[in-house]
Amino acid sequence: MLYCFDNKFEELPESIPLFPLNKVLLLPRAKLPLNLFENRYLHMFDYALKNDRYIGMVQPSEPSGSSYNNEKPPSLYTIGCAGFVTAFSQTNDKRYEIILEGVCRFKIKKELEIKNGFRRANIQWSKFKSDFKVEKLKIKEKREEFLKILRPFLEKMSMKVDWEVIEGHHLEKEYTFKNFADALAFTNQVGALAEEIFHHPDIYLAWGKVKITVWTHKIDGLNEADFIFAAKADALI
Repeated sequence: MLYCFDNKFEELPESIPLFPLNKVLLLPRAKLPLNLFENRYLHMFDYALKNDRYIGMVQPSEPSGSSYNNEKPPSLYTIGCAGFVTAFSQTNDKRYEIILEGVCRFKIKKELEIKNGFRRANIQWSKFKSDFKVEKLKIKEKREEFLKILRPFLEKMSMKVDWEVIEGHHLEKEYTFKNFADALAFTNQVGALAEEIFHHPDIYLAWGKVKITVWTHKIDGLNEADFIFAAKADALI
């Protein structure tokens, strides 16, 4: 039988460990680097590796100042996104640096007993089966509908996107600088960003000018990860 790296909806587990994290959004097919150092999340990671390699990213519904050391853990939003562990490394200072690839959104049905300090829950996947369908945003109406949904999120995160959409296939923007050194420094920052979020654009560097083109090669078109990359690149200026 040929080995397959693709996740299948029918093989999603009934329960997964939960990683509550404020202001972190994981989307299907996007990649999220994480740094694990707290004892409970080191146990959570070991649990994920021993089972299905899924970790559920979900945001607390209480203010970020709420403590997890209280007798009652903070409440969570019921909708999250499951990530699949695609890579990890153990550091010399006893941490795990891991990469999660978003697979599918989920709804929390019922939380289970806390295990070694981390939370787990029974999960409902059925409402989000469409997350396994990869669609190109080439139809103008669909792209505009998607942008209406995306813009409020970007505004809430204080990110602006004024990139040009080229034939519904890719995003493009040209930045100007006073000299070559500034342009090169920005190029290096964009390169570091691309490595951090594992989304790599085409970059053209010239004297006082940097042009960036980005799209998702896997679908040969645009998806949400491209717009988020564009916003993060703009934030470097």
